Amino acid sequence: MTSEQPGDAAASRLRWLALTGIGVALVAIAVVGWWQFSGEAQHDAHEQHPPGVEHAGKDDRGSAVDEFTKAIELKPDDPKAYFNRGVNYAETGDLDRAIADLTKAVELDPRFAEAYLNRGLAYRRKGEHDRSTGDLIGAVVLDPSGPVGAQAKDHLTRTSE
Repeated sequence: MTSEQPGDAAASRLRWLALTGIGVALVAIAVVGWWQFSGEAQHDAHEQHPPGVEHAGKDDRGSAVDEFTKAIELKPDDPKAYFNRGVNYAETGDLDRAIADLTKAVELDPRFAEAYLNRGLAYRRKGEHDRSTGDLIGAVVLDPSGPVGAQAKDHLTRTSE
């Protein structure tokens, strides 16, 4: 009979969470793999919705949310508008709305690594660490050598310390 060291359980749980998150991300990628993508690895959300971005830049989150809501009303299938509104909700502390919008962005574009990253960070702020880890791993899988993946890896490293 072996006795488990105090750190063994935590390390085992972390490995399990990482493997689960990778599995979820890989299944999501496989499900949408048949889609033809434009080749655009990341979205340049700032170019799509200048009024909302301008308000966000001035730290006027309420007006930014209003502008992104207008953009969603005009084009409800635009993941960038949901992403931008979600990020602004997160900045105001409205994490439930942020997560809802970032989830919609991911539904509309399952390869939107930055949406996974920001949803993971919102889950972390809510204390939902399993969900946070899964989304951060998803961002790494989608952008393994890019800036979003690097940022997600950094947050994962801080989570495991």
